Amino acid sequence: MFASAGGKKQQIGEKIQRVKGVLEHVGLYVGLACYTAIGAKVFQELENPHEVDTLETYQALLISKREVFLRSVWNESSNSANYREKIDQLLVEYESTVSEAMNAGVDVVSQDFTISWNYLQSVFFSTTILTTIGYGNIAPVTFPGRLFCIFFAIVGVPFTLSVIADVGQIFATIVSKLCEKYKDDVKPVLVKYNIVKIKSEEDDEEDDEMGFGNNMYTVGGALVFLGIFLSCGAFLFTLWEDWTFF
Repeated sequence: MFASAGGKKQQIGEKIQRVKGVLEHVGLYVGLACYTAIGAKVFQELENPHEVDTLETYQALLISKREVFLRSVWNESSNSANYREKIDQLLVEYESTVSEAMNAGVDVVSQDFTISWNYLQSVFFSTTILTTIGYGNIAPVTFPGRLFCIFFAIVGVPFTLSVIADVGQIFATIVSKLCEKYKDDVKPVLVKYNIVKIKSEEDDEEDDEMGFGNNMYTVGGALVFLGIFLSCGAFLFTLWEDWTFF
């Protein structure tokens, strides 16, 4: 009876350990997701008002300069002595305003603009910071935004690396278990096609000497797999985006 009770306690303890292990993994992923979401919201609150003010200013300036230029062309007499000089000057000013407005993000044709620092773009920017990709299509321009970006990266990059390491450990465990489970089924096929050889007792004595060579094969295989993986990603980007393969 006592043995049965002890066995139940042991099973309960094992279940608790499994649940604890799962919660540790899930906690890491949920924590990183929440950190990214909160950081994105902070970036949006810091950068969005400044961006809207800048775009509205350039939008108003573009419309104003266009109206001034058109009125001048309409009202000025072509027979005027300084007509050409004045129109040239107004045209240069208008072109300069157009260039500045385009750089700020205003569409000079529709005279409208699109906000870059919406929440989705802020999440994307936060992700590029945490993964150290630094895509560069948007960046903080205000002092509070840049200051927050520094501290966000200082905390977030190690956090992201710990999550990546955890994911790698999970994949390594899965691969190891799959190899252990199916090695007896796969080994005869490998032997049949001379991919591997059946070891003899003499071969076992040479395992230590061949360990370095086997490790080099492992490294080479890993590099080949990495190259294939990157090539597949590059090929998909050529399908989805207007990019070349390299």
